[in-house]
Amino acid sequence: MNNMEKYAEFGIIASDPRFLKDDKNNDFLSKYDNGLLTIDNWKLFTDTIKTIYDEVKINNEGNVASYIPQLANVDPELFGICVVSVDGQVFRIGDFDPSFCIQSCSKPITYGLALKEHSENIVHNFVGMEPSGRNFNELCLNEDNLPHNPLINSGAIMTTSLIQSNKEQSNRFQYIYNFWNECVANTFLSFDNSVYLSEKDTADRNKCLGFMMQEKKAFKKGKSKKISKKINRKWNNDDLQKTLELYFQNCSIKTDLLGMGLLSAMLANGGVHPWTNKALFSYKDVKKILSIMLSCGMYDYSGEWCYKIGIPAKSGVSGLIYGVIPGVCGIAVYSPKLDKLGNSFRGIEFFKKFVKKINSHIFENRLNNYKLTIEHSLKMNDKINGYLLLDAAFNNDCDTVRNLLAKGINVNYQDYDKRSALHIASNENNKEAVELLIENGANINLLDRWNNVAHKIE
Repeated sequence: MNNMEKYAEFGIIASDPRFLKDDKNNDFLSKYDNGLLTIDNWKLFTDTIKTIYDEVKINNEGNVASYIPQLANVDPELFGICVVSVDGQVFRIGDFDPSFCIQSCSKPITYGLALKEHSENIVHNFVGMEPSGRNFNELCLNEDNLPHNPLINSGAIMTTSLIQSNKEQSNRFQYIYNFWNECVANTFLSFDNSVYLSEKDTADRNKCLGFMMQEKKAFKKGKSKKISKKINRKWNNDDLQKTLELYFQNCSIKTDLLGMGLLSAMLANGGVHPWTNKALFSYKDVKKILSIMLSCGMYDYSGEWCYKIGIPAKSGVSGLIYGVIPGVCGIAVYSPKLDKLGNSFRGIEFFKKFVKKINSHIFENRLNNYKLTIEHSLKMNDKINGYLLLDAAFNNDCDTVRNLLAKGINVNYQDYDKRSALHIASNENNKEAVELLIENGANINLLDRWNNVAHKIE
């Protein structure tokens, strides 16, 4: 029996690249064998989701989106769910094979890419961070004549304008598309040209938003001309059209529930992908992305969502909602029929029932024993995570080091002998781990109890 067969019941699927070969240093296997998986009651957790799915499936109110003609052609009865833990476990149920356009669910990633390329100070010189209190496509700006936040149409148009702005249009889209491919771990990603053309043909309001911002010099100088000069911000007459086209292209990217589950789990894991262990976003940028998602991600339902559901999430008019439970898992739900606010009707119903059965609200008291707790009791134990960091440094296991650091583990954690991970990696001559730890702020002058420094520069 190979590893895939052995661990299939714990959410390992054939697409997971970690199991293409028998790797004795596999991070998942190590955590499983030591009882350190984040969701240690996986079967009970997934059984609960199946129960919720069965309850929600019988209720299919709402209507598919029709203002973008191509979206009206989808099968309205589809309903699927995918959950991916921060350890890379996968649970899928229902119609999880069909692909769909991500639409507005692209906006948090667009915002993240703008943060990745520029500083927070620069990005928010051009876009606010407050809920608008208006429709997602409302013709309005804030008191600084900027979009209210990155998750409404005007805000996403603005953040799109900041991405690779000095590159050719084709290269800009390829950069974004390649990043999405990393988010879905090369599972399924495509582009729907019909939806893109449909978006362009029905873009009067988005064009109006763009011209309104252009008139107010929002693209060129933002809030402060001094800040915009730091990136040599230029804006020519044809830049608006290029930005709108790139925005429509972003919305027309296609994936499936596994792809969105993996992306959500990456955000839940502090920006580190649960399958590839690659840090796609920094922990600090993920905090900003999730904060905006929590307050602004669900159209006009955002305030009530934050109050009742209490997890960062984003919805799109294709019928997708993805939610992020930090440090635990990502959840993607797809059902095309929308409620009057433009959110997936079944998606909203699923999450309402989910928070009633499972401790998941960001402000939930995890000691409540009348709900299922999905977070491992040892997960937040600093000593356990500190030990794992030291062990990873000893084994030159850079993937696990990145994973732990992305979750906020102190890079200078010391054991009872006051040895840090850098002490151990240096002593073992693990050059890759040494470089990684120093890059992430490890103190080379830290002393152990024998007064040895953590690392000597040769």
